[in-house]
Amino acid sequence: MNKIIPLFVKIFFLQFIISIPFFFIAFKDFSKKELTVNLWISSFFPELICGIYFLYKLDLIKDFRTNLFLKFWNFKNLKIISLGVFIPTAISFILNYFNLINISLIENIDYLNIVIFFLLLLLSAFMEEIFFRFIPYSILKDELSFKNIILTSLIFSSFHLFNPNFNIIGLINIFIAGIFLSLVYVKTNSIIISTIVHFLWNFLIGCIYGSNISGLKIYSIANYNFISNNKFLTGVDFGFEGSILTTIIFSIFCFVLIRSTVFSK
Repeated sequence: MNKIIPLFVKIFFLQFIISIPFFFIAFKDFSKKELTVNLWISSFFPELICGIYFLYKLDLIKDFRTNLFLKFWNFKNLKIISLGVFIPTAISFILNYFNLINISLIENIDYLNIVIFFLLLLLSAFMEEIFFRFIPYSILKDELSFKNIILTSLIFSSFHLFNPNFNIIGLINIFIAGIFLSLVYVKTNSIIISTIVHFLWNFLIGCIYGSNISGLKIYSIANYNFISNNKFLTGVDFGFEGSILTTIIFSIFCFVLIRSTVFSK
């Protein structure tokens, strides 16, 4: 645990410094409460530069390359990947079934935008998995415990504190999602698998089902309308991640993964 906090303090400080010139690229989009290309550039490239620095600084680049090219297409991993499809789909279905939200396809879908956000969300998920899964858990190695997963997940959720339309259930759900993704990584030992699961959640809730992603609106093939204003059930403007239903479903699958995961301590 003593290794993780100083690590993230250094990561946060360096990323903040690197982000300063990128601030001016996204300045005009800060008030839009949506993920624009400018906002993505201003967050992704500082993460990329910072990530490359720490991979070399911590002498993890060789381990990263090895992990990146691990054979991961097996039945066990495919079952875990399927959760990335099942969980957001189940939440959307339940909210629709009980008439809490209404989702309808938009007219004149811009498929180029869908492809663009497919790539942007995939790259963002990859960088977050490097920072919050690969780097800390590679440093801990044989010392990895569930307490460490709790700590990294708390830090993961804290990085979303300044997202628009923030609510407390959303923060709790991002924390639980952090635990879930950590368990996926520990169980599969694959940065590719945790990235795919992370990406599928964001892409499906945002681009396919029309929900905001942690309070940010992105281009979608669907319109997402509230029939009920019960924020505990629908998550309102924070999106699916602000729903108590998300809390329940992610918690169930965390419990399932915990039971089948072996920790060092």
